[in-house]
Amino acid sequence: MICAGQSFTLIASGADTYTYTSGSAIVSPTSSASYSVTGTSPEGCVSSNTAVASLTVNALPVLTISGSTAICSGSTTTLMVNGANTYSWSTTDITSTVSVSPVATSVYTVTGVDTNGCENTAFHSLTVNPLPVITPINSNSLICTGESSSIFVNGPDTYSWSSGVTGTIIVIAPLNTSSYTVTATTASGCTNSAIATQSVSECTGFASIRAANVAVSVYPNPNNGEFTISSNMEGILSLRNELGQSISIIKLNAGKYHLAVLSNVPNGIYFLSGRVGNEAIHQKIIISK
Repeated sequence: MICAGQSFTLIASGADTYTYTSGSAIVSPTSSASYSVTGTSPEGCVSSNTAVASLTVNALPVLTISGSTAICSGSTTTLMVNGANTYSWSTTDITSTVSVSPVATSVYTVTGVDTNGCENTAFHSLTVNPLPVITPINSNSLICTGESSSIFVNGPDTYSWSSGVTGTIIVIAPLNTSSYTVTATTASGCTNSAIATQSVSECTGFASIRAANVAVSVYPNPNNGEFTISSNMEGILSLRNELGQSISIIKLNAGKYHLAVLSNVPNGIYFLSGRVGNEAIHQKIIISK
């Protein structure tokens, strides 16, 4: 008895030479078969009887692996095999079920042995799809209470925001500093999330703007057209009206005070913006004479 694909050697005795119906003493049958052998003595006499050997060929087990063929990076999936009696995976597991968490596309191998001792091998390819990369961008890093801003993301994926909006952009008008979560889903169904924070200032009284290592103070606010700006770093700010027209350019020196005199501008709301150090500054200024 052999397993399909194996070879078997026929062994005869009692003569000097032998003739096999298979043409050779080594046979590799694909199904159960019988073989005959005739012996010849040294004198050339051929045996009057023929020996017959029957050989049973057992089929190899047919292994079937079930489980996902694709997962998202960081996920775990289960693979299951059947069709044999005992199993041995390339993961070193010896059960019919294994849990795998590949970091890259991988091929898993399992060898199964049936009750006849015949074994076969099966393969399972598992694709690992990457998670989407999300980089939320604020249109304004700092806004005043009552102002609106927007947060947007770029990419071919689909997006949903914690505010209930779907799409690549949301328009917000928080009353205080707030965080928003955006979740991206790729075409392969993989998801990832990121958090964007919108800073909000009351923009009244003594305004202190801090971002990373930058500290800028504006006071008083509201004012009558004269206000003082102090900064711990050099920078250039532009004062614009509500139409976006530039009213004044203000150059800041680190550690010094700058007195802005705008007595000739009408009452209203103005916006002080620009860069100090490597940070963007945005401050609402109220002029009321």
